[in-house]
Amino acid sequence: MTAMGVIGYAAAPSLPPIGDPTEEAQTAFTLSLGQFPLGSDALNAVMLTDSRGLSASLLPRLEGPSAATGTTLTAAEAQAMMQRAAGAAHSVSYSGRQSFLAYRNGRTVVAQVDVDARAGQGSQVMVNNQTGQQLLKRFSPALISSRVVDDELLDLLERNYRLSGTRGSGVAGRNATVVAATRGDTHSVAARWWIDDATGIVLWQETYDSSGSVDLSFGFTSVSVSHRHSILQHLPPRLAVPRTSTSLTISSAAELNASGWSCFRHLAGLSLVRIRSDRAGNPDTVHLVYSDGLSTVSVFQQRGQLAAVPKDSSWDDTLGAHVRRGASGVATWQSGETVFTVVTDGSPGLLTEAVRSLPHDRATMQTTLDRIKAGWAGILADVKG
Repeated sequence: MTAMGVIGYAAAPSLPPIGDPTEEAQTAFTLSLGQFPLGSDALNAVMLTDSRGLSASLLPRLEGPSAATGTTLTAAEAQAMMQRAAGAAHSVSYSGRQSFLAYRNGRTVVAQVDVDARAGQGSQVMVNNQTGQQLLKRFSPALISSRVVDDELLDLLERNYRLSGTRGSGVAGRNATVVAATRGDTHSVAARWWIDDATGIVLWQETYDSSGSVDLSFGFTSVSVSHRHSILQHLPPRLAVPRTSTSLTISSAAELNASGWSCFRHLAGLSLVRIRSDRAGNPDTVHLVYSDGLSTVSVFQQRGQLAAVPKDSSWDDTLGAHVRRGASGVATWQSGETVFTVVTDGSPGLLTEAVRSLPHDRATMQTTLDRIKAGWAGILADVKG
């Protein structure tokens, strides 16, 4: 009996240890954003950079866009401008320097970002802090864009916000048209994009909180546009590829829920737009992406036991999670047999709402007898084939 107990106990499945999941979750998030029609290479790079090196006490003087003084666009014309910007992101080569400024929980994140994007090849991005120190240099390969997917995400933006626009602005010496997204409930401006009149690329972008204050502001201070598709030389390291390389359809949500994953069609007011996993059947890792066309939330779930406190995070009792705040907000916690990591480019309030909407179950504790039974169940299942 003792021998049988020892064998069953040893054969019982145990949860694999999960180290710090932050880097992989953030990489999966930024790669997903890179597939969005209005995704920004600069924003993605800054989110992957250690925010401690980008914290600033003195604000730089931003060489931002000029005010729009021209004619007003109709809603249809504003939508057409956004569709043009989505197409230009895949077809226009450009290089230049961008200024980046974000306000996060009383902290200010400042960066200078050098971008060299080649249509059909990818983007080389270098992030520097205020003193000019290089903190990150990466290459992101061009991803295949689907017009159907682009239209779907732009439709989300148009359904959740009212689009308007004005001609006659300028950024970095180039003529631009400003498109604004206005919230339907408060009629406050949520975001603005300055779109190049000549090519359609986004030259500057800003997002605003509910009070109208700038939350995020970044764009070109100098830019050169080319329609030639030359090859980038001496490429820096590529972004790491997360294990969630298998794409699933949105209709898979019900099956994943039945298998114990938390796969809601809506989260924190955002719609489910992407599902990826480490394999098609019986996955161990699931990655969900939610968006309203402007803000995005990523939910990275792994079967296992969190074995280490995520780097540079602090425990938040109100959220029941380890939280790290920088250009992106990140929260990690254990719920039952699953480790959750939530990443967002949205406001701190959006991170809070998303984390609170997901499970925070106690970890299940097996008794010795339960473990022996589970071990022998597995042994018998293997014998039966």
